[in-house]
Amino acid sequence: MKKRIGIAVLGLGWMGQAHSRAALRISSLFPDAEFKPELVVCADVEQSRRDRAVNDFGFARAVAGFEEAVSAKDVDAVWVTAPNMLHVPMIAAAAAAGKAIFSEKPIGARQHKQLRPTTSPKKHSTPTGVGYNYLWSPLVIHARELIASGAIGRSLIIAADSCRCMAATNLGC
Repeated sequence: MKKRIGIAVLGLGWMGQAHSRAALRISSLFPDAEFKPELVVCADVEQSRRDRAVNDFGFARAVAGFEEAVSAKDVDAVWVTAPNMLHVPMIAAAAAAGKAIFSEKPIGARQHKQLRPTTSPKKHSTPTGVGYNYLWSPLVIHARELIASGAIGRSLIIAADSCRCMAATNLGC
């Protein structure tokens, strides 16, 4: 029997929806996985997003406050996908509740704020991760190699656009 992992998603904007879609696809993309994610609770301040979480994504419930979501007994992992300025208190609350934490980047707007979220998980011994998913994108790796080799000259500013349909296929795009 597969281990159930109860997930709370904090914020159902674009990124929260992308992560929710990905969670729904794990079982079909990785049939041999030893776990099964369950979308337990979504926290969002907007009622329309809470309704969408339950009706369109299949969350068991939705709440307005993230504190209720991270303290829920049936939640094992918390995905922080809310606006960036809210990440620090959400990470701290999830760590204090003993939940595994995945936070989208950035975890803080300034360097001192980026370090603060690391203290709560260390104090409470909770596993954490930060979503720097584009670092390993083939497009980003290729650009990094071009810049490092000097093949495109000295780069001062780089503007790029790439696939934005996260979790649409098993390739992530």
